Amino acid sequence: MGQGCTVDFDRGGTYLFGVLPSDEEHDYPLVGFMENNKWDYDFVVANSHQWARIKELLTLAVENTNAETLEAVDVAIQAVRE
Repeated sequence: MGQGCTVDFDRGGTYLFGVLPSDEEHDYPLVGFMENNKWDYDFVVANSHQWARIKELLTLAVENTNAETLEAVDVAIQAVRE
């Protein structure tokens, strides 16, 4: 992202993530952001503590993008389905 770009993730105290089913590339479901649910995917809701942590990690990843910060975001998002 370039300087001056912003993303508004302030959608309240929780967040609804889509769950993509397993496929030939992934033998486990993947959790991630979705714009809408027009394909009727399953979903999970991050509670307020999980969502606050994910937003914190997203901010760190934007400010200092590297493999470690991006992996931390992914790990936190995938943990929502557990």
